[in-house]
Amino acid sequence: MSTVTEKELKVLSDIIYTAYTDILSSEAWSEIFSLITRIVPLDAASAAFFDAETGSPGKCIIRNADPSFYRQYQEYYYAKDLASQRALARNIRVWRPTDVVQKRIWENSEIYTDFLAPRKFYHAVSVMLGTEREMPAQFWMVRTTPRRGFTDEDVRILEFLRPHFASALHRAKLLEDVTRVKAAFETGLDHFGRPIFLFDGSPRLIYMNQAAREVCECSGVNADEALASICGAVSELMGKGDHAPGGFENPTTAVKCDLGNRTYMLEASSVLLPNSFQYWVVMATDMTDFLGIAVRRAVLHRGLSSREGEICIMLVGGLSNREIAEKLFLSEFTVKDHVKNIFEKLKISSRSEVAPRLLGL
Repeated sequence: MSTVTEKELKVLSDIIYTAYTDILSSEAWSEIFSLITRIVPLDAASAAFFDAETGSPGKCIIRNADPSFYRQYQEYYYAKDLASQRALARNIRVWRPTDVVQKRIWENSEIYTDFLAPRKFYHAVSVMLGTEREMPAQFWMVRTTPRRGFTDEDVRILEFLRPHFASALHRAKLLEDVTRVKAAFETGLDHFGRPIFLFDGSPRLIYMNQAAREVCECSGVNADEALASICGAVSELMGKGDHAPGGFENPTTAVKCDLGNRTYMLEASSVLLPNSFQYWVVMATDMTDFLGIAVRRAVLHRGLSSREGEICIMLVGGLSNREIAEKLFLSEFTVKDHVKNIFEKLKISSRSEVAPRLLGL
């Protein structure tokens, strides 16, 4: 593309911005065609989106043309469009009909003599957004003056814009997939009575079912603080263990999360969906009552004293040695000795391992 003026560069930037804003909408394409006209004048235009399964044209956005024009093309002339077929076969992405077939053959073709010329569509340029195997969209621009065809410079401008259109379309399709998957997950997760959170790989919370919302709202702490604690625990989960995709009944890793006066065990399953996005289904189990039972069993079977069992509960609750000492009216040194004995009897090396070891996780 030859040197562009500052004004043309501004128009190109506006076109790209509009494409990335919402390339799938009619409003965006109306704006795109209006902007393109400032640097590549056109009399009519259309943008068609193709069905992913059949490859046939689907939704179409038209500027300055009768909607029946596209219906006729779709129903009859699409199969006779030799120029489009040859451009696809040769992997040409921006082309005029005479770039891929001889001018004489084009001007004598049925699509030109019976379909385009009667509407005074004498010149056209096409931009394909995709590959022969997957053609998500294509747009055309036409001119109605016989002697005023699209120039090589016009083609170069469109070749400059095409990768941006293709990238914007790919991004929009991915967002559509994410939205569809999110809706499906939301519908499914709401059927579970167990608290379940859905995260992406950031980790960013995408959704939580009603039971999960109740965990955040009824944990004895501020709901935002509770959610922040859960997000922190999920970040820790993502840094642990093997993350091969699992399922609801096959969590790949777990971690403890204290929310006020309740202790939860968060179990995560990494789920890889057909769109290649990886999500995390995180299930929360209230372990407060289970921990009491587990501590009593540890007192019986692991040689813990009743005092050490009491301290175990406080360790799981996240209390420091000083806080435990104040609650039990003991010295910090005594608490430290108890903690050391607990570690030895449970064969662990950190406070975060107390709950998982007691619960057999």
